[in-house]
Amino acid sequence: MISSVLTPPHTLTCLNIFQHTRYEQIHLVPAEPSEACGELSNGFFIQDQIALVERGGCSFLSKTRVVQEHGGRAVIISDNAVDNDSFYVEMIQDSTQRTADIPALFLLGRDG
Repeated sequence: MISSVLTPPHTLTCLNIFQHTRYEQIHLVPAEPSEACGELSNGFFIQDQIALVERGGCSFLSKTRVVQEHGGRAVIISDNAVDNDSFYVEMIQDSTQRTADIPALFLLGRDG
């Protein structure tokens, strides 16, 4: 179950992020390192794909921006607490005034 969504200001545009891509060309690529708080060692494989990252280490926005900078089209953030079943997770902007241009989704620990 997706519990939260961080969407950029132009959400309607993001709904078509894979508009001209065949489904078999879209892959879920685990980020390395898994928390995606800095440079990704597999950033080349994130290009034009959906990145899977773990919660923790930095803000949701920071993770989303790292994936975006590596050319990812979207990010799914999986909770690092497998017993978390809270339906409310705050995916707020951090205090840096930065924005992201790709959508980010959050999976609860029990679902991720």
